[in-house]
Order: sequence, then C-alpha cells, then structure tokens
Amino acid sequence: MVIKYNIPNGRMEIDLDTFLPGAGKNQIRKMLKQLSHSWPNGEQVREIREWLTGRRQDELGRAVDCAKLYVDEDIKWKQLKEQYRQMQSPCYAMYTTDKGKLAEAKENVSRCRAWVTRYKREMDVHRKLAERYEGILKDADKLLP
Repeated sequence: MVIKYNIPNGRMEIDLDTFLPGAGKNQIRKMLKQLSHSWPNGEQVREIREWLTGRRQDELGRAVDCAKLYVDEDIKWKQLKEQYRQMQSPCYAMYTTDKGKLAEAKENVSRCRAWVTRYKREMDVHRKLAERYEGILKDADKLLP
C-alpha cells in the first residue's frame, strides 16, 4: 500500500510494504506524525488501519499454522526419541546388533529435532511481527485523527 502526504518541503510517497519491515519505531512514529500534520482524509486513515490490521491478522495466522506444525512435529520427535532409546537397550538385541538400523533411527531423531527447532523459530518470528504491527496500529490510533 502506498500512502501520499505533504511534508514541509514537498510531497512524500511511502510504500508501507517496503518501509515498515525495515523501519524502527522512531521512524514509523515520525512518518505517522508527518502524515497527521498533512491532514489526511478519513478514507486514507481508514485504509492504513485496515492494512495494518490485515497484516497483523496474516502474521497471527502464520504463527498459528507454524504452532500446529510445531506441535505435530514435537510429538513425532518425542516418539522417535523414545523409540531410539528403546533400540539402544540391550533387551532389543536385534536392533543393537544392526548398526544400520540404529544409525538410521538416530538420523531420524536428529532430522525431526531440526524440524521442531525450525517451526518453533518460524512461529516466534511471525508472533513478533504480529506484535510489531499491533504496536504500529496503536501508534497510528494515537497519532492519526
């Protein structure tokens, strides 16, 4: 979404998709203050709020999707880990003597653990982005009419 507003020395256009991910809080607040000083119309303010709300909802949806994948993979990882632990037991001589099966089980546990870590990290990233958009939305509510 591109917003246009007046600044003291002319006119400014900002693409929110490009600007917001890399901007800091102070830069965003400064942009919102400049926008409020240029007397934006109600339609433009409504569009900005809707855009921010939509982005927040998108990120929350992605975080929820990652959380579901994380839970599923975590359960699978725990099961594989328990299976591998049992395979190492001397009671299961057929596995402990077959080094190939034991190595394959260990690799499966390791691979599954990597997926658990990846989904957890991705979930946290999307949750933080949703919180970021929530903060920007609160600043917009304070600064824009």
